[in-house]
Amino acid sequence: DGSIEVSVGAEVKPDTLVGINRQEPPKLMLAPLNKVMGIEFSPEKMKAGLLCAKGDAVSFNQRLFKHMEPSLMGISKSLYYYDSPTSGIIEEINCETGIILIREKLVHAYKPIVLDVASKLGLKPNQIRGYLSKREGDLVYGHEIIGKRVSKQLVNYIRTDATGFITEINTTKGTVTIHYDKKPFELFAHVRGVVTEVEDKKGLTISCEGVEIDGMIGFGPETSGKIIVLNNKKDFKTDDIAGKVVVFVDKVDTEILQTCSERKVSGLIAPSIDNRDWINFYHYEIGVALTGGEKIGFGFIITEGFGNFTMRDELKKLLVKSSGQHGYLSPSTQIRAGVKRPYLIIQ
Repeated sequence: DGSIEVSVGAEVKPDTLVGINRQEPPKLMLAPLNKVMGIEFSPEKMKAGLLCAKGDAVSFNQRLFKHMEPSLMGISKSLYYYDSPTSGIIEEINCETGIILIREKLVHAYKPIVLDVASKLGLKPNQIRGYLSKREGDLVYGHEIIGKRVSKQLVNYIRTDATGFITEINTTKGTVTIHYDKKPFELFAHVRGVVTEVEDKKGLTISCEGVEIDGMIGFGPETSGKIIVLNNKKDFKTDDIAGKVVVFVDKVDTEILQTCSERKVSGLIAPSIDNRDWINFYHYEIGVALTGGEKIGFGFIITEGFGNFTMRDELKKLLVKSSGQHGYLSPSTQIRAGVKRPYLIIQ
């Protein structure tokens, strides 16, 4: 349920809310009729057996396809059918490949829903954890199977009624509580400019003036704040840096990254860092093709590369001169299939 909060021509500031998304994006689900029919599948049989059309709204377990295939002896018949795995909209039907594409229509558990797992699966309340495929904190989608029990050749399932997070597994009552209590995702302008284009519920374009500086690689979310240039770790520990874009002209290390996280800086710009220091902080190796969006609490752009590099003199002079101005960081980096570098805009 995303929405754009501004219109074309609107003047925006860095803290202007321009978009908001209150829900998880719907999933695209495949209905593989080719696998259901196996060697009996053909585009002609799929067309003849379809019970739905592109654009149709379908409900969970609604029959989408049915086909009767005579046996080789001409006495008995084989029945092939497929029921929708979710509620949603038919986005595409491809009879050549035997695939139906469904965009899920989510129903959210804005009020807590309590599922009686013990009764449904025939268990004692203290047994339910062993039969659940999800844990507390997990996001589950409507009609998703979250637990099952196999007994005497019978399989009992427990499904969710709506999309939400598992907020409680109660082994005294034998219940699971689902609640969609996620805070909305808010998108801010991050720059001063004018909205020049709006694509409803998807995105917008902001035209702005400023100085753009490209980096080598970046991590973390896009962000913005007042630029402050620091010369050493001593300044780093004494200055008020919360919410600011901190610039180091020399190589940074694990300690500096950890301090940035603890002091809640908005962004960090530095010439270099050892790969070992980065791993010590992030605990994972970087991806070779795409970075950006890492959950580190701030945006981080490296201007020179991994290793022991100082900042180029011309860049250092520009950033020192820009101290006190507004900076917007876009750390997203793509190495393959179209190179995209991280960048800083100074206004």
